[in-house]
Amino acid sequence: MKKKFLAVALVVSLIAIAAVGGTLAWFFDEDSATNVFTFGSIDIVQNEVFDETTAQLLPVIDNTNPAASNMIQKEVTVTNTGNNEAYVQTLVAVPQVLDEAGIVHLYDVNAAANGWTLLDGDTNVAGVQPVYTGVTISGEALTYNVYVYRYNTTLAAGATTAKSIEGVFIDQSVDADYVYDSNGDVESGYFVTGDATVDATVRPFDVTGRLNVYVVTQAVQARGFADNTALDDQFTTHPW
Repeated sequence: MKKKFLAVALVVSLIAIAAVGGTLAWFFDEDSATNVFTFGSIDIVQNEVFDETTAQLLPVIDNTNPAASNMIQKEVTVTNTGNNEAYVQTLVAVPQVLDEAGIVHLYDVNAAANGWTLLDGDTNVAGVQPVYTGVTISGEALTYNVYVYRYNTTLAAGATTAKSIEGVFIDQSVDADYVYDSNGDVESGYFVTGDATVDATVRPFDVTGRLNVYVVTQAVQARGFADNTALDDQFTTHPW
């Protein structure tokens, strides 16, 4: 019985094929579409207003208004040169010993009004703490503390942020003393603040040398992410 049904089914199938081939014409149409996908880009430019030739640090007259005296102008903004909106953050590295001794300060009084949040590395300590401490930077004898300024909203393509930081200054309470050689020439120097000294033998910083402040900006796409914490997923540490 099973073989019989199989034979019938086969015959029917053959008949159907013959009918199609003998009596029906084929009607057909063809359409095609080319789907063009463009690659999105996340590109940023870190802008700085800074004149190294005139950047000679002196203690300011008034800590509450350093811009009116001896502050060194170092204005940092970010431009989104890509074609997609992005979340951005700017990291500023300052020498650890000078930061923790209260000698060198970043002037960022307008950061919050300009749309930036200074992240706190340790909310259990009074004041805003660096997110990273004791960072080693290639070519530097000193270790660094790194502060993170995060832009609060997305940065649209073609847009530029307002300033995150505006300058660097030495605390008004700081003085300097120098070591002279037998010819009366300055051999080295150190900072004095209160009863504490910061010198090349105790904590290595020679005031006759250079003070380097490093700035890096990072960006990540905004599309597909709810907020700027997407930066935490992409950048799990500092770039140094």
